[in-house]
Amino acid sequence: MAVASGGSKEIVKASLQVLGLTPLFDTIVTFDDVGEAKPKPDLFLEAAKRLNIPNELCLVFEDSVQGIEAASRANMPCCDIRKL
Repeated sequence: MAVASGGSKEIVKASLQVLGLTPLFDTIVTFDDVGEAKPKPDLFLEAAKRLNIPNELCLVFEDSVQGIEAASRANMPCCDIRKL
């Protein structure tokens, strides 16, 4: 499982650590790793690459229009959590 966030590595890692969620993820990909923001698919593509999982087998959970577009561009199914 991965986090693919448009935030900075410093903020994303600190947030996950404070919440005690860091151990749940195999990798964390941030803007600092790819230099491209959503809706470009780079964050999701890098996460899939690090997990060694084909794009189409990844499931993205997103809360933004830009993130949903990025998932689509990455050929990954997406769950819009705003509708849950």
